[in-house]
Amino acid sequence: MISALETDHEKIETANTKCNATHMKYLLNILLVSIIAISCNGPTIEQPHMDKTISNSVVNELGKWESYKKDLYVLADTNTVLAIATLDSCLDSIKKQTKPISYLSEAERDLHYLKGELYFKLSDYKSALHEFSFSDQSAFIMARVATYIKLKQFEKALSNLNYKISIFYDSNYELGKYYEVIGNIDSAKAAYQRLYDEDLRSSKDTTMHAVMFCKDCLERIDELNKKNPKLIKEFELVSGRPK
Repeated sequence: MISALETDHEKIETANTKCNATHMKYLLNILLVSIIAISCNGPTIEQPHMDKTISNSVVNELGKWESYKKDLYVLADTNTVLAIATLDSCLDSIKKQTKPISYLSEAERDLHYLKGELYFKLSDYKSALHEFSFSDQSAFIMARVATYIKLKQFEKALSNLNYKISIFYDSNYELGKYYEVIGNIDSAKAAYQRLYDEDLRSSKDTTMHAVMFCKDCLERIDELNKKNPKLIKEFELVSGRPK
């Protein structure tokens, strides 16, 4: 009996193989012609100094990319299979570029992240993990945590969280959520308490950032101290969809 996941993979493979004219027109006109064709004449990451005009060009292209990214998420909402096929084609086109264009590297990361989101949505967590392993940026680390939890590989999820905490101490809040998801209330409270105490020590000026975390930590600690606490059940995968 063919599983739903196998069927999805077959559909994606078919969509990749039979990339029809409508798909190709969408791909080239919306995503590649504008950003890559313009970029080929633009600055590369090899340039140590960019004047104001070139810097503005980079900013403009990144702004356009955000718009194109929105289009991709709209496509993903309506046709996940076609969206993954489109992402594959985009990534393949980017890899063929011979010039190391700075803003294409950001586009490439975004494409991998969205592709991981879509596989996550299809419950194909191994494929999602492959995409989320493309980068060690914060969003990718947390996406790996969410995916490892789905795969019940809790030690790997914890390892990624500890790595994130070594960079951003505030990620103790996510550590608390992780422990709630796996049902370890004492460790969850300890993580929240550590962050609360650290924020109090490091925020003598009572910054809004610290106040917000202190409030959230106290709320979770209060909930976990109840006789029948309502635990966080899901470690949420944060979407990369532009606002």
